[in-house]
Amino acid sequence: IASCLVGSEMCIRDSAKWCGYCTQFMPKWKELKGILDNTKTTNGKTIKLHTYESEEKEIMTQYNIKGYPTIKCSNHKGKVLEFKGDRESASDIKEFIEKCSK
Repeated sequence: IASCLVGSEMCIRDSAKWCGYCTQFMPKWKELKGILDNTKTTNGKTIKLHTYESEEKEIMTQYNIKGYPTIKCSNHKGKVLEFKGDRESASDIKEFIEKCSK
């Protein structure tokens, strides 16, 4: 996960296979990936959306993952933020990624 989160404009959806909420959110995540993946932020960075599945306590502690699904974004400076908005809204997630990329 560290290689995904640090060094570029990435939005990561962390999930668990047993999680009902993650399963429900997967179709929307795939739709968002089709809309946002490989687009550019206003500062010219390429957006990449990834899915990462982990229940490893070390990773959950390191990235402050307390539940599933968790959406985090990192930028080229290594700043990591957690999305708290409407998961159904591509525009809200895009706005979140833009905020993270600054």
